[in-house]
Amino acid sequence: AIAEYGGRYLVRGGAAEILEGKWVNVPRLVIVEFESIEQARRFYHSAAYQAARQTRLNAAEMNMLVVAGVDNLV
Repeated sequence: AIAEYGGRYLVRGGAAEILEGKWVNVPRLVIVEFESIEQARRFYHSAAYQAARQTRLNAAEMNMLVVAGVDNLV
């Protein structure tokens, strides 16, 4: 579903080393790039993602956020 909405994985799992701050229990980190925040929202609200989300709800705890990229800074 990510590729269908123009998304591309920049980071997908792997070991993370905390250099500063108080990160709590981050066993896996995924960063996906979309062309725009609106495109990321379209992906999030898509039927395909929402179906996968329902499956995941009972299997894993997750946090998700959307952040403007450098090109979108004001």
